[in-house]
Amino acid sequence: MCFSDDDETDLTHAELFADSARGVFIPQHFAESVNREMVFGVSDSDFADLMKGPESKWYWETWESVLNNAILHSPKNGECYLFQDGDLWIVPKEQEQEEPETDSPFSFIIEICPYEGRATVCTISGDSIIGTEYESDFLDCTGSGDAEPACDYIRSQYSISWRIVARNKSGRYENRAATAKEKEQTAREIYFDSESDFADERLAEIYLIWQAAHDVESEKESGE
Repeated sequence: MCFSDDDETDLTHAELFADSARGVFIPQHFAESVNREMVFGVSDSDFADLMKGPESKWYWETWESVLNNAILHSPKNGECYLFQDGDLWIVPKEQEQEEPETDSPFSFIIEICPYEGRATVCTISGDSIIGTEYESDFLDCTGSGDAEPACDYIRSQYSISWRIVARNKSGRYENRAATAKEKEQTAREIYFDSESDFADERLAEIYLIWQAAHDVESEKESGE
């Protein structure tokens, strides 16, 4: 079993997913009940192992991996991780609990994930850019024709905070600035058929902006 013994975990804003009364069936309950569309870092085979229950050979090993690697997108609290102290909690990342920056030098955030092949954009306070001054510029990137000039305009015109959710040296997830290598890895994961040189940071950023723009386009269309 893997129960965290981190006494400093702040559960003030956490959501209780399962209480300790479920005992050894908490991992199975998680696999059966969680909205899998909001879970990242957990494979279909991991869910299958947990669904088999505590008699499964890989049940506890898989659960330990899930506790250590799962990232959940909570509609209420944004990016979260799992914490078990007997009860199972969905805990917002510390950065999500901080007050929004009101005097940030950045225009907006582009968050990348090299393992999920994902690049999304939001305001500095974590909200959608739909309805903001940036919306039209991102939608320009998804029009017909060569998208590079529109994406390069965003890159050069605005101050972008490139962020990534990754483990720190203590093994905890943190939201930090993304490195050039992580941008390269994310671009390669998204555009795996491309022969572009994503080691060129400028080019990688242009492609990631393009991906984020398509996410904005999808969000806008789903809201219409």
